[in-house]
Amino acid sequence: RLDNFYDTTATYEAFRANMVKNRYSDVVCTDSTRVKLKLGEKEFGDYIHANFVNSPLLTTKFICTQGPLQSTIHDFWRMIFQERIENVLMLCKKSKRLL
Repeated sequence: RLDNFYDTTATYEAFRANMVKNRYSDVVCTDSTRVKLKLGEKEFGDYIHANFVNSPLLTTKFICTQGPLQSTIHDFWRMIFQERIENVLMLCKKSKRLL
């Protein structure tokens, strides 16, 4: 059963309220673990489709995020600076297209 692996009580309010910032409508961003942008929050909002990965097995902090859209590149870099990210690992097919 997937109930052991998937939080059936998770909420997605920020995801639903920011559909234009989501690359995929079927890949949700959960409220409880999402990255909240603080830099420029009043001007640009606090939403980015990105979640912290939490596990007692991890000693390093990880964030999973979608590849930025042309309209969300600014948000992506805000997250990079805010969270002091040192490495970015791309786990999808390389594409020259920004939608």
